[in-house]
Amino acid sequence: MDNMRIILTSTPLSGHVTPMIQAGRVLQDAGHQVAFTTAEPFRARAEAAGLYFVPAPNGAHLDLSDLDSAYPERKNIPVGLERFTFDIVKIHLEPMKAQYHGLCTLLEQFPADVILSETGYLGAQPIVLGALGKKRPVVANLGVVPMPLHRDDGALFGPGLMPVAPDSPEAVAYRKMANELAPVWNIPLTDRVNSILAELGATELPCDLFDALIRVPDIHMQLGVRSFEVPRSDLPDTVQFIGNLPSIENNGLSADLQAHVDSGKRLVIVTQGTLENRDLSQLLAPTIRALAERQDIIVIATTGGRPVKEIGMELPSNAFISTFVPLYALLKHASLVVTNGGYGTICLALQQGVPLVVSGEDGDKPENGMRVAQAGAGISLGKAYPTVQDLSAAIDTVLREKAYAKRVRELAAEFDQHNAVVEMVQLMKQVSRLNNVSQIS
Repeated sequence: MDNMRIILTSTPLSGHVTPMIQAGRVLQDAGHQVAFTTAEPFRARAEAAGLYFVPAPNGAHLDLSDLDSAYPERKNIPVGLERFTFDIVKIHLEPMKAQYHGLCTLLEQFPADVILSETGYLGAQPIVLGALGKKRPVVANLGVVPMPLHRDDGALFGPGLMPVAPDSPEAVAYRKMANELAPVWNIPLTDRVNSILAELGATELPCDLFDALIRVPDIHMQLGVRSFEVPRSDLPDTVQFIGNLPSIENNGLSADLQAHVDSGKRLVIVTQGTLENRDLSQLLAPTIRALAERQDIIVIATTGGRPVKEIGMELPSNAFISTFVPLYALLKHASLVVTNGGYGTICLALQQGVPLVVSGEDGDKPENGMRVAQAGAGISLGKAYPTVQDLSAAIDTVLREKAYAKRVRELAAEFDQHNAVVEMVQLMKQVSRLNNVSQIS
């Protein structure tokens, strides 16, 4: 099996779709046949990358990049466990059955050797758990978010609790919290998935939902590096870190951005990503204000697609704002990234050896911020709305203290040890040979 037929799947969130399109493009460039399926609104992006696109069926067809518009009731749910649960149900659980049926239809048209999904896409799990019988493709995961596996210290996934010794009093408190929340958190979510699996003729999950996201696929290939992840003594052999995917950006720096790079001043990039960017006063505006008097710094702000006018302020002379910036190209010249905590942005910064200030509290943002802090790669403020003073102090600390720059250089060197494309292909082929499951084609 020199060249493989690969179906790529994604939850219809921009931050999940983007790395899957990257993966599809580089796998196709390496000679493999690729089909990509997600919600119809992402067709143009997939086809612009040269991928064969198949729209997801009804029930899995919504673009969820603007969750508040898709589900207006979400705005009334408090940030924290309640909203996180709502998001998991709406984004991951409710589309699962439709995703599976869409995959079955696609497999008839495009008999694949491998289904490559991102962590949050549940539609391929029934295939591993017997819904198609023994003749099935390899099911692989690409980890585009932090791994929600259980931890040695018993901490719950979600709040972003700092790792502690498993025998410490703090770990006892972590386990107590996890046990108290289990009846309203992972147990009902797991039960709901098991009900769907039963309807589809598959066996139950072998563990709770959060572990199953990583443990059920034949192989889980995690973007990032081992030193950035929470330490675990029982990490499954099926989990492999592969660094970062290569860029498929064709955009160089505009004349304006190149002038800022050539100015000799420090560049600070600030972004709220493409999901939690409806209110630019959360992070973009206060960061610009925090650095307005710093003549040694230029702030490069990106709205993630929102209109620039939504910044709602007059820009100081040392700030530049755009709907999008070529992040790969710009990070090579940056001194710091300020972000609300998207996993992809963080990994890109670390790959380029750029320290971070992270401030976000929705979804997996607390987990990502905690990983930055525990790795020594920056400061996590843990707030959706940090103050100008919060940001000024954190930015000054990270830029001043040399330990952060030293640590991100070490992490960048670890990223350099990986070739994500080569490792992805090798791992998927290895699993196919060992498991003898790729029998559809």
